[in-house]
Amino acid sequence: MAGKPVSPKVLRINFSVEKEWLGDNTVQQILRNYRTIVIHLNLRGCTSLNWPSFQSISECPTFQPNLRPPF
Repeated sequence: MAGKPVSPKVLRINFSVEKEWLGDNTVQQILRNYRTIVIHLNLRGCTSLNWPSFQSISECPTFQPNLRPPF
């Protein structure tokens, strides 16, 4: 009897809870370590992020952007 198929490990990261101190270096380091399994990022209120963070996000092959408006 075959077992249940195992789904691949995926990761959802909520950066908004640390928005007060979160910077580009931190985001880059986290995404460098987990880029192959990240599917969702919550960046709400993360106003100090710049191009390096968004470039790192674009390098996550499993990332699934939420294109719905926030309202």
